[in-house]
Amino acid sequence: WPTQGRFPDIRASVTLQVLSAILNDRLFDRLRGLGTVYSAQVGAASSKVFDYGYIQALAQLQPAAAQTFHDELAKIAADLKAGRLTEDDLTRAREPLLEQLRKSRETNDYWLSVLDDTQDHPAKLDLARQYEASLRALSVADVAAAANRYLDEAKAVRVSVGPPAS
Repeated sequence: WPTQGRFPDIRASVTLQVLSAILNDRLFDRLRGLGTVYSAQVGAASSKVFDYGYIQALAQLQPAAAQTFHDELAKIAADLKAGRLTEDDLTRAREPLLEQLRKSRETNDYWLSVLDDTQDHPAKLDLARQYEASLRALSVADVAAAANRYLDEAKAVRVSVGPPAS
């Protein structure tokens, strides 16, 4: 699904990360429960150059299971758009992101990425400063609103790579 790019406001960026994490958890649970896949992934990315981003979902599976993957993903997206979210969903998505932030702040790579290009884009420092607070302040309603904004089935691009199902 298309989203936004460049340096979005931090709240929008955090919301996309949490929405992707919730999609990831639900997709993995659903497909694993159906015995369709062993692993599935969902993630969000934004271009630093162009005003374009996306949420992507992928899985390695048998060709015959491709339609099941697409159908289950569409059902999960519809549930999220309908606001079928709980505080537990939000916590399960948010806590790993907070832990990842805590660990990454202890590395030089994190600080180099934060400082990179800040002379030309000083707002990037604000993104780093506000990330944790924005993540903690995120609500179920924020995630549902993002689902409604971005998870438009008509804008989803479906790609299957591999031999045709037999």
